[in-house]
Amino acid sequence: MSLIVHGTEDTSTDPVPVTVGNWSFMLIGGAVRVIRWRGVEVVRGIDCPLRDPSWATLVPDDVTMAWTDQGHARVLTRTFTAAGRALSGTVVVTVDPAGTLEADLRLVAHRDFATNRSGFVVLHPIDGIAGSPLTVRHSDGHTEATHFPETISPSQPVFDISGLAHEVGGVQVDLSFEGEVFEMEDQRNWIDASYKTYCRPIARPLPYVIPAGETVHHRIRLAVSGDAHPAKPGTLALGGRDDHSGTFPELLLAVQEGWVPDPASGHPALGVGVGSHLIRIGAHATGSEAWIGTVARVASTVDLEVVVPDGADPDAHLASVAAALHGQGIAPRHVFALPEAYLKSYQPTAQWPTGTSPAQAVAAAGRAFPSARIGVGMLTNFTELNRCRPVDAGSYVTHSTTAIVHAADDRSVFETLETLPRILADTTGFAHGADGSRTRSVRLGLMSIGMRSNAYGEAVAPNPGRIRKAMAMDDPRQTGLIAASYAVGVASQVARGGAEAFALSSFAGPFGVADAEVRHPIFHAVRVLVVTVVHRPDDARIRQRQIAGRRA
Repeated sequence: MSLIVHGTEDTSTDPVPVTVGNWSFMLIGGAVRVIRWRGVEVVRGIDCPLRDPSWATLVPDDVTMAWTDQGHARVLTRTFTAAGRALSGTVVVTVDPAGTLEADLRLVAHRDFATNRSGFVVLHPIDGIAGSPLTVRHSDGHTEATHFPETISPSQPVFDISGLAHEVGGVQVDLSFEGEVFEMEDQRNWIDASYKTYCRPIARPLPYVIPAGETVHHRIRLAVSGDAHPAKPGTLALGGRDDHSGTFPELLLAVQEGWVPDPASGHPALGVGVGSHLIRIGAHATGSEAWIGTVARVASTVDLEVVVPDGADPDAHLASVAAALHGQGIAPRHVFALPEAYLKSYQPTAQWPTGTSPAQAVAAAGRAFPSARIGVGMLTNFTELNRCRPVDAGSYVTHSTTAIVHAADDRSVFETLETLPRILADTTGFAHGADGSRTRSVRLGLMSIGMRSNAYGEAVAPNPGRIRKAMAMDDPRQTGLIAASYAVGVASQVARGGAEAFALSSFAGPFGVADAEVRHPIFHAVRVLVVTVVHRPDDARIRQRQIAGRRA
């Protein structure tokens, strides 16, 4: 059953529910998740991820877990090693039914250990918290009254944290942090459904080294009080947004080299029925490659993403790509071009690339493809769009999403659906401009579980064991029921958010709807979305066809 649902037999991130008095939470891969007091989620998670110099999350080894009693409290002790036993760790979580939960972490380096982050993080839920008041205690003892961000903050909303206090669902929440300087980031940038308080400050040099023989010691204390008023569960419904009732966005198929089967091969993916293809031409491609000609034979319409190589003249490069595509009989409807350097992520205060700018690439795309609608934005996550707001040009705004930047357990993946409405609202705000006068639409790229490219390191995380692993391209759930159900959830949120188009999958490859022998469950999910909608020729949108009306 696990293989059918998850695409893997690995159970290391399966949730284990725990109840201690009025506390309830889940243990997921060592993290303490969904911490509730009297039914109210007060903390989304406490964990100690170990991130390598490319921000990949290391999978711990030699894990042990044991519960003991300490008076009225219950104590969980977890031990582990990592990086070939370069590091060993102990986490002790003490849960007191009277209303406190304490977590203590000790990491011991047995040889020099290079890392971008190794230490405690606390995740705060967004439901009932976004935009609400927050009191911050700083390391010098003074307090600051602020708010959790409502719109998604491109940079850290809070620095130098020794304590936080806020209210959610009638519960007063107080958190204290010891052992390092903590700060907060808005994880909704990466579609995580949380704010994250973490250490060390991101402005410090990265990676850093924990020297052999050194011990890292962090402590977190969570205290709660007050009456609890649990929120009622929400629901997702597949359909159009309120002001476009009955409409559904155009569904695209993401394609690049290696993801397109030969039309004569009888590949199972060819029956998926998505005629609109979103081609990505990488920095080292020319547009004349044979696989692009294959797309021309199977696609009814083509949209285009082009990566302009570092050091290349954008006009010359895009003109050459346009000529090559014309030679293959391809006239793209939509074109988005981005300089190669902007496939990476930059902090708002960091040094940004000095070569071709996104604005110059957009202008060059307009000259090379005068009959196409030109896009602005990013090819990676909303994070990069939020930190480099789209220029005041073009006909649409674009970006992509991946669900496993920070965590890869099933719950974290599905929690990202909570964030998509805010992502879509903020992206639409960028499309309409600061004064709301622009009429640009939102056309999203590939919205997947796995990571297509790593904007934060050298490469995606290798995953030869096909486990649920953060920052991996090859996510096993792509072949299971999870990817199908996630795709339907994404489709629902995108439709309600008013986007014009989006992609859920490719033909083949790591985001494929099928392999050479069998169709995956996501094939059937995408196919249902296709056969229950019809194209509206006036605006390239798709109108939802009522399934009941098709019954014979």
